[in-house]
Amino acid sequence: MTDNTTNLGGSRAPGPRETALLDEGNITITTGGFDGHGRERTVYSGASPLSIGDPVALSNSTDNTYVATGGKILVEQPQNSESLVIGKIHSSIKSLGKNPATAAAADSLAERLSGDHLRKADVEIWIPGIIKKVTIKCDGSNAIVPGVGTTLILDISDSLAAHKPIYVAAASGGTGIIPLHAVPAGSSGDLYNILAIFTDLQTSAT
Repeated sequence: MTDNTTNLGGSRAPGPRETALLDEGNITITTGGFDGHGRERTVYSGASPLSIGDPVALSNSTDNTYVATGGKILVEQPQNSESLVIGKIHSSIKSLGKNPATAAAADSLAERLSGDHLRKADVEIWIPGIIKKVTIKCDGSNAIVPGVGTTLILDISDSLAAHKPIYVAAASGGTGIIPLHAVPAGSSGDLYNILAIFTDLQTSAT
């Protein structure tokens, strides 16, 4: 194989960036190690580690809610056959919010989110559009899955009454808006917040 790439920089500026949480899988804790200066260190490693420059995908877990993530985007290593690649890690990977006391305390995404056992990083977003916080109204039947851009429809009457955009969960028919957080089907009329990317003209209904 011949590598014809080059390290020459281009003139293109990086795309828009968002601070994202990194889901790197179950955390292994190694104790008793030491660094090059002989100092003992406890090392934390993820099952699916991420580094600066890595492409990342939007997490489509039902645990990826606006409240659980503190209003941040949650990303992970891309998975086979999922159409959820959202960008790449640009810079500034930060340490775990809190170190887990044991591996068992961080062996599920729900535990890593509630315990703040996730690293953060600046992610360059590749999807053109504007990211905003929006309000979702449940219909009791349809859940919102991160990355599925056909399930949000602007509710005209509710939006005009509230003087802000309110989107209803729908089985299909939505356009121009991609949810970045999960919302359960809930009960009809339940309200949730999510982040969403506005990508095009949207569908509305009464």
